[in-house]
Amino acid sequence: MFPTLSRLFVFLFCVGSAQAQSEKVRFILRAKYCDVQYFSKDLSAVIKSDKWGLADNTGRLVVPMVYDGISQFEERGRYAGVAKDGKFGVIDTSGRVVIPIAYDDVRDFSGGLFRVMIGGKTSGKRGGKRGGTWIYVNAAGGWVTPPVYDDVEYVDSRNGLVKVRVGRKQGLIDTTGREVTRIAYDEVRCFAKGLFLVKNDNQWSVI
Repeated sequence: MFPTLSRLFVFLFCVGSAQAQSEKVRFILRAKYCDVQYFSKDLSAVIKSDKWGLADNTGRLVVPMVYDGISQFEERGRYAGVAKDGKFGVIDTSGRVVIPIAYDDVRDFSGGLFRVMIGGKTSGKRGGKRGGTWIYVNAAGGWVTPPVYDDVEYVDSRNGLVKVRVGRKQGLIDTTGREVTRIAYDEVRCFAKGLFLVKNDNQWSVI
């Protein structure tokens, strides 16, 4: 989610959302800050001296400009992904740290959980992290899944199921970390009503 740490860091999640800001609001913000990016209806991401924060529509800083990057996580605008000194975490829109700024990457927010990477190594010119393990963390900062998977994906919020990958094999666990299926399939897909399609040796079956 965070391939760079400064100007390329902010991702615009709502196409055309910048146009939704009135000319008056943009004029106010641009008079005070070097750059302005849409964050939510009531907040904008602003930068000055290469540091990002959040400002309201009057130009008042709501979140101080102390971050190397800031990004909207979900459409309701409750949380922001932030980067600082090469580490990533999550704040709410009051500036309170929700997920410690101690992880190597932070991805999506789904079902009340954040997907974060630990143990990643910097890779490529853009400074992205690779090679770490992925876990889900709840809004209290607690680890929900153990740090043993190459990838995790929340796939069934009703039943609390997470698709995990180890090497090239996939399986399902619940949000307590208990294995629901063996992690032995080439592919796992949602099907319907708590059922999943699994693939092994080019053969599909339902579990």
